[in-house]
Amino acid sequence: MTNAEATTSTDRTGTGKAEAAPAHNFEAERLHALLEPEVLANRLYLEDVSIHVAGANRVVHVVVDLPQEETGGVGLDVIAEISKTLSDTLDNDPSTDSRPYELEVSSPGVGRP
Repeated sequence: MTNAEATTSTDRTGTGKAEAAPAHNFEAERLHALLEPEVLANRLYLEDVSIHVAGANRVVHVVVDLPQEETGGVGLDVIAEISKTLSDTLDNDPSTDSRPYELEVSSPGVGRP
């Protein structure tokens, strides 16, 4: 299952109606909207944002990629740079709760179209 599948509501009942989305989807969507301008400013595409809660902690996983018109993969230096930028954005987010977070930034890799 991909991150996108894990955070997207789908119809598994056969009724034509989507199941209720997990409660953290709202927060993931909010963070996607918050982080997307920063990612775009760095000439990247924001593919996914997911949140995994573990007790009082949470892991914010961000997947970035090159725009469709570019070939190749996202280099480690670019991942490090965008990680710093996104961390600063999250640290200054006035709408966040007080729970600590761990930021994980990755790219889909070369094996994925």
